[in-house]
Amino acid sequence: MIALLVLLLIAIVVWVLGSLPWLVTNYFLCVPEPIIGCARPSDFIDIARTIVVGNVALMVLAGVAIAYLNRLHQRLRRRQQLAAQQQQLESSD
Repeated sequence: MIALLVLLLIAIVVWVLGSLPWLVTNYFLCVPEPIIGCARPSDFIDIARTIVVGNVALMVLAGVAIAYLNRLHQRLRRRQQLAAQQQQLESSD
């Protein structure tokens, strides 16, 4: 489960960081003066809106995954502390 969440976070970061250069490049190169290989300005706005909404949704999903991983880490740390305390009590007896 933890490995899947970490892989999900890595995929989200790669997607978001990979889509941002495309948006910036198309906005500054294609919108003012369309050239071959560029999306039409009206299409670009729709595509950009879809990408931005998707990126925001992925960021929210990443936040949920990070919160879940944090909760798992806190539980594990608490279990380790309890085990260490129990071991100290047993060794002192």
